[in-house]
Amino acid sequence: MEPMDANTKNGFAGVPCACRLYSSREGFGALPRPGEETEQQLNLWQEGRALFSSYGSGESRPCLASREWQPGEGTARLLLEELARIFACPPKGPEPETGEWSLVLVNEAGREYRYSGALAMGNPGIEDISALLRQKLGLPGLYGLDGRAGSGPVKKILITGFDPFGGETVNPALEAVKRVRPPEGVELIRLEVPTVFGASARVLAKAAEREKPDAILCVGQAGGRDAVTPERVAINLMDASIPDNEGRRPVDEPVVPGGENALFSTLPVKKMVGAIRQQGLPARISNTAGTFVCNQLLYSALHLCKEKLPNTRAGFVHVPYLPQQAAKKPGMPGLTLDQIVLALEAALRCIAEE
Repeated sequence: MEPMDANTKNGFAGVPCACRLYSSREGFGALPRPGEETEQQLNLWQEGRALFSSYGSGESRPCLASREWQPGEGTARLLLEELARIFACPPKGPEPETGEWSLVLVNEAGREYRYSGALAMGNPGIEDISALLRQKLGLPGLYGLDGRAGSGPVKKILITGFDPFGGETVNPALEAVKRVRPPEGVELIRLEVPTVFGASARVLAKAAEREKPDAILCVGQAGGRDAVTPERVAINLMDASIPDNEGRRPVDEPVVPGGENALFSTLPVKKMVGAIRQQGLPARISNTAGTFVCNQLLYSALHLCKEKLPNTRAGFVHVPYLPQQAAKKPGMPGLTLDQIVLALEAALRCIAEE
């Protein structure tokens, strides 16, 4: 790469391919408590990948959180192009009072353009791009370039997708979860879970107890279904017709020994169906989540919320095969990944509105 000096006054030129935004409140305002978040770093690449990390105060700068996900190529390009537009003529700002930011923009030739400034409001371009970053990436707590992290009500939704199973090389649930965009005002926590009895529930429980989300939406593949199907109920039964990804095949075993026979979804399943249909996509309520790992995960999530997270709602959505999967099985229905993503985004909006 061909670096340029920090604080350059040169406007950005070329096609933006990547950026790194560093924002810090270290040394501004009241002395932070040990471990309190004071620094953030956001990396974004044009192919649709994002990495966000936050750090605590002190000499060791402990990493408090780190998350990598795929907001999608379209979203990444939109944000990078908007940053390039603003920094084609670098904005001027006040002296730092509440914090500082630094930005590196990289063009198609690998040339780095570096900028820095104060975390401050009053510049419309800075405020607009900061708000756009928070909204499109689902990061309401992002300091950005204006320091307005956490402004307005924020809901947190944990969304999960299974890894491929049953001889498949792809799982539409996981691929859609990677690409779905969060509704405005929602922080979306994405989680991959293994298609394994027990382990999937433990992975979900660990994340849910750490994040304490307002809602949990689990997503799974239901090959053979011709519609997106929010599940109404989970039963306390594991009865597998095929092995899970670790070879386990429980027969007539309870998900939770001594647990209730059935637990109902606490998400607005009828509203979700209506919202998905409004997108021109097939949807209907399902009254059976089966007896494989999907049902086990839904029952486990509902039991967890009942016992430990009473303020968290939970539910499950099954999605059909992707076309490339259905093509190998004559007569099998399927939906494109874009259609599944659109359906999940509609469902998420319903959940966020509750």
